[in-house]
Amino acid sequence: MSKLMLNKRKIGKTLLNARKGKGLTQRDIAARINVPATTISRIENGRFSGSVSTLYYYANFLGYEITLVTMSTELPDWHELDTMFDDD
Repeated sequence: MSKLMLNKRKIGKTLLNARKGKGLTQRDIAARINVPATTISRIENGRFSGSVSTLYYYANFLGYEITLVTMSTELPDWHELDTMFDDD
């Protein structure tokens, strides 16, 4: 399973829990952001592959923000390691 799929599921579960916490149904959200209820279901199940704007509006409606985080795995150079693990 790809990392992207795991992230989509995690996002969906977070939004599902937020929606339920507010006592809203999928249909409530769908009507308020003008998308089909099936779209909300796909988002919550990690199966959404539609527009980013749809995901943005849903997340924003529930008080969340979509943020990009770098997945850079740059390792520190030897000099930086020496300063990180200083034996003061």
